[in-house]
Amino acid sequence: MKKRRMASIFKKPSKVSYELAKSLKKGSKVLIVDGFDGWHVFPFVRADHTVETYEPQSIFIDGGEIIEGNKSIIIHGLKKRINAYNVKKKVKYFNKNFYKQNDVNTYDFVHVYKSLHRKCHADMTVQYKIKKLQESVSDDGEIYIYYHLAVNDEDEYTYPKNQYLRTNEMISYFNLDEWDIIYYKERNKLRIDYGHVGHMTPHLHRIGYIHAKRKKHRNRNDKRNYKYHFHIKIGYTYI
Repeated sequence: MKKRRMASIFKKPSKVSYELAKSLKKGSKVLIVDGFDGWHVFPFVRADHTVETYEPQSIFIDGGEIIEGNKSIIIHGLKKRINAYNVKKKVKYFNKNFYKQNDVNTYDFVHVYKSLHRKCHADMTVQYKIKKLQESVSDDGEIYIYYHLAVNDEDEYTYPKNQYLRTNEMISYFNLDEWDIIYYKERNKLRIDYGHVGHMTPHLHRIGYIHAKRKKHRNRNDKRNYKYHFHIKIGYTYI
């Protein structure tokens, strides 16, 4: 019997996730930080990689009902989706906050999508969270971060600095002695989001993304500070 398709509550993963999954060496070890209900887990599983994912909110793991306003939303949950697609051997999940773990493994590829601005991580600085992510990348491994920027860099009330990055802030956390920047872009144009779990009303986003590769044999205990000057035209070109 053909199994019923069990989609994520967030609908389809981004096309970039499929492209990244295809670009990796077969059998790569992948970390997905904030896996939600498996939203971006399955593109990597289908490309024959093994995935470990952290998700701090139990309802995205176990499934259940969310009531927002007068609307009821049913979430299948990561457990049920793993069983439906018969990929237990390919996915390992933790109902934990990744950023609060003392010890984490290192991975060939680290995928981070709409994680840094979540309220469940708002008690930690952006700098701390990014450093934690970088530490999980193996030598010669890669990291991809899709993040939200403050629509107004000066508005700290609507866009707290622990959640929303400021223009050009992300690149300042990547030491070029340690990282090769594959792609980096921040967009000025605002994107409309018509609503989703957690924020059901239409709202605007300003987004950025960075894809970097760790250089081999870097001394990770080097505590020196580095400053770099980039020629960047935000929204049109990248480095």
